[in-house]
Amino acid sequence: MHRMIMIIMLIAMPVILLAQEQRIDATGHTFVVTVGGIANTYRYTLFGNEPKHMSREWTEKKPNVNIHTIQSFKLGNGQLVSAKETITEAYTPADSSFWSCNYAFRNGKMIDLVSTGHGKSEDDAWDPEKEVLENFRKVSELVKKDIAKRGR
Repeated sequence: MHRMIMIIMLIAMPVILLAQEQRIDATGHTFVVTVGGIANTYRYTLFGNEPKHMSREWTEKKPNVNIHTIQSFKLGNGQLVSAKETITEAYTPADSSFWSCNYAFRNGKMIDLVSTGHGKSEDDAWDPEKEVLENFRKVSELVKKDIAKRGR
């Protein structure tokens, strides 16, 4: 029994020390920016002073449909590692369509994507790498401004 507790302590101690050293902020932060009358909600978590996860979401209300979009970005060593975009078009509570796409990145380049549902991935003119990197840049800029404002 004592040997098992000792092993658990040895395994957990480096994690605790790392957390104290890097100031892991897993609580997350949220802010809202209104663009064209639509509230965009931004969320992020930090590892040290650097964003580890960032997202934005908004709902565009049109006469016959509400379009809800969520874009999320995961970072490793300050670079984009993966992204996901989900778009739900709700025509009525019982009638909606769904599209989602997961993207993988390495060294600033998209290396893979997997999409489900009907959406922009069916358009031959769509440039997913360009679009995701542009969205990532915009979200990163606003998150960095919010971090600076918070005095991190």
